[in-house]
Amino acid sequence: MTDNNDNNYLAMLNNPVINPPVQQQPLQPSLQSTAPCITLFPAAQQCQDKLQTNDLYLVSETDAPWLNVAVPWSSDSLPSQRSELEQAGLLVRNTHVDRFDEDDDEENGFRIKTVDAFFEPLIKPGPQSKEYNRLLQQIKDVFENNVKVYLVGNRVITVLILGLVQDESEQKALVGLQSELVQT
Repeated sequence: MTDNNDNNYLAMLNNPVINPPVQQQPLQPSLQSTAPCITLFPAAQQCQDKLQTNDLYLVSETDAPWLNVAVPWSSDSLPSQRSELEQAGLLVRNTHVDRFDEDDDEENGFRIKTVDAFFEPLIKPGPQSKEYNRLLQQIKDVFENNVKVYLVGNRVITVLILGLVQDESEQKALVGLQSELVQT
């Protein structure tokens, strides 16, 4: 009798109608398809090539990789408002969390930091501190003082490190890195 009950239970567990197979989703979000990139003019491409983040992750509840981003830009200054980042197409949700924090005040979910302030906790002694020190120096070498860090969101935070690049023909682009912090 027990064998029959066990067999019935196993048949129920294996029945695809009652218990459909689990669709495996990757543990890491696939950011490659969502980070905006354009065909760059040579000066912007050189800047982007210098920003190497090999196997460097922004550690939070999801350890998100850093991705290169680049978008055309018409202003002579870096963005100062969330709406400018949205219009540039830089606020694309990267994880399985498919919406911004709708119930939160948008202004409180938008912060701008200096690269030194953002990197301060990342360069303290730890598993990735050497890599983050190297990345911080690369960013300073590439953009000098023309770079800002944007944090957009409250629980799922899009992190953008953006610098303004301009060539002799007045072409401009925002070039940098994008990642994501999850803090629930």
